[in-house]
Amino acid sequence: MEKQIEEFRFHLKDGLIGGDTHLYTNEVIQKLPFDIANNRIAPTVSTIWEIFFHMYFWQMLIIALLEDDDSTFKENIKLKSFPKDECNQNEFEDYRNRFLDGLAYVEKIIDNIDLFQPTPNWKNVQKYKILQILLQHNSYHLGQIIFIQKSLVK
Repeated sequence: MEKQIEEFRFHLKDGLIGGDTHLYTNEVIQKLPFDIANNRIAPTVSTIWEIFFHMYFWQMLIIALLEDDDSTFKENIKLKSFPKDECNQNEFEDYRNRFLDGLAYVEKIIDNIDLFQPTPNWKNVQKYKILQILLQHNSYHLGQIIFIQKSLVK
């Protein structure tokens, strides 16, 4: 059984970096161009900055859940997970670094937690499921970011 759990950890970490989705998270985030981060392709479509901020926000909440931090999740879940304002370049770079550091941290968490332990602060969902939600969430939003970027760069 231990071999299967280690293989499962490997697949979770592979998904965290993009693995089978072919959207390599580190690469996409490292290459995000600031010069178009605040631009909209349409009035009701989020900007790259808004989506990226949203990804960071949820990554931090997921980390709190994985660490059994009740206060952070309950306190922040009520907050709006999109920024109110445009970003400047320093803020954008700071969030990029924090996001990438967070990915590396989640990879370490995957190696050290009981994946099947329920998380009481989020409906007793098992930790592996919370990780899967993060992987799906990142993959979906990375696709959006790439689409917006391609729409803005001609």
